[in-house]
Amino acid sequence: MNLQRFVLTAALVLGFMTACASDSGEDAVGTVLTEADSTNEVSLSAGEEFVVRLGSNPSTGYQWEIAEMSVPDIAEFQLRSYEDADNTEVVGAAGFEVFTFEAGSSGAGILRLEYVRSFEELPVPDRVVEYIIRIDGAAWPPLRDTSEVRPLATATAPTSPANEPGGDVIDVSMLVPGEVLPEATVRGAVVWDRGRARLCELLLESFPAQCGGTWVVIANPDRLTVEMDSAGDVRWTPSHVEIAGRFDGERFIVDFNDETIKPTPADVGLADAFVVLAANPASDTVNAVAFAETVMLGLGPDIMRTVDHDGLADAAMWSIAREEFRGYAGPFSALDLVSEPFAVTLGAHARCVAPPEPAPDGLEDHRRVSMQPTTATSCLGWWTIDFFIDDAGQIEAVTLDLFGP
Repeated sequence: MNLQRFVLTAALVLGFMTACASDSGEDAVGTVLTEADSTNEVSLSAGEEFVVRLGSNPSTGYQWEIAEMSVPDIAEFQLRSYEDADNTEVVGAAGFEVFTFEAGSSGAGILRLEYVRSFEELPVPDRVVEYIIRIDGAAWPPLRDTSEVRPLATATAPTSPANEPGGDVIDVSMLVPGEVLPEATVRGAVVWDRGRARLCELLLESFPAQCGGTWVVIANPDRLTVEMDSAGDVRWTPSHVEIAGRFDGERFIVDFNDETIKPTPADVGLADAFVVLAANPASDTVNAVAFAETVMLGLGPDIMRTVDHDGLADAAMWSIAREEFRGYAGPFSALDLVSEPFAVTLGAHARCVAPPEPAPDGLEDHRRVSMQPTTATSCLGWWTIDFFIDDAGQIEAVTLDLFGP
């Protein structure tokens, strides 16, 4: 199955145009997935047909697109059709887009669809669904076989043997979330788009090129020395390259000696102390964290309120009463969100697979220390808590963020 996005999109549009008036064939399959099933595990047999049925309104310009399959052969797209709602005589009424797939032969992975206006230059999803597909009881997360390294088709940037721990080069698909590699030379293709750079298992032959398969965010892409092609705001390596650095369990860091992006023991201690504060808000747990006299609390890049130091011992002061944020219903509190295990990172970071958010206004020059989960099985389980620290080492702001379209 060819997962290159431009081919897939063309096939979906053709299927949509030819099948709009047809019956979805829903009765012919046993498994029907809806938006309510998003983030759930779906057990299928090899070769079994299944349907994804999602609410849609073509009159708005939005339609569902297959955005990603984390394992290329986990499912094969068969058919796309459209079902009118009951009130078919109403012009512009919503209905359902119906996708028919055939499960692959083995394995487990994530099937992701996004509700977008594909004609926009940089489509931003209005809604997102993700399903964890498990075929014949395959393990999730998938077990990684590190005994075999796939050969490199074309290496344009060979690395020095001194930067290869044990002389080994590993494929990016072998990086395991949550497992730290202090020194590694990793093979993949670089795609730098939408404000983030990624090291990708596959380089999809669209134009501009797109990232496919397993990928990780490159934390400090300014350190890259590989040659790249470009089109508009997108840059990419024309083939796979080998890059020396380290993997912190979430991001790949070019040049493992780059101290500017390494969390310090104090950064890790800050995160640990915040976990204690979240479990037991009190004066002593607040004093164990280096908060400023007043602290701003926010959602994403937006500051929502300012709380004095002593007020941080009151859990209610951390609660932000906002009806909706990133598609989730409020209220929101960093104390409720934080959980273990987590990774500590420095600087701007991707929001799972979404581009990084800027620092809140006035905090652009502050040091940014972040906590993110290491065991989230999909972006819908991802979160971050960011601390903005002044030159005196005091925390002037704490923000939380979630993945969302």
